[in-house]
Amino acid sequence: MSVLNNISNSTVLGEGDEPESYYVILAILGTLGVLFNGVLLIVLWRNKTPEFRVGTSYVIGNLALADCLTGISVLLLVTRNDTIFKFQIPMVWTTIEASLMSLMFLSLERMLIFHYPFASKTIVTVNVQLLLYL
Repeated sequence: MSVLNNISNSTVLGEGDEPESYYVILAILGTLGVLFNGVLLIVLWRNKTPEFRVGTSYVIGNLALADCLTGISVLLLVTRNDTIFKFQIPMVWTTIEASLMSLMFLSLERMLIFHYPFASKTIVTVNVQLLLYL
């Protein structure tokens, strides 16, 4: 029985017990995520060449936007404000879910193009992809 008491009384990091380096790493990752994904969004937005106006570019842009929002929500999490914290966890999970959905659509598009190279041009159109992302 003493083993169970020792296990239940062990020190576990709880709310507010995170080391300062944890917040520094979160701030660095959040800043890099916003910076790099923001640059990618600007490149996709400003470049008007036909190579950037294909369906895959919209998928990558959607993924970059979701990751940029995740970086912003992580940066807000670093502020450790109690009012912001109430909305932070749902915001982080929502943006991560949007990122995962973008990766799923990108994988699905690549699979269709690989397995059905001729039929995929009629299945995977820009309008269909834009409809999926809304």
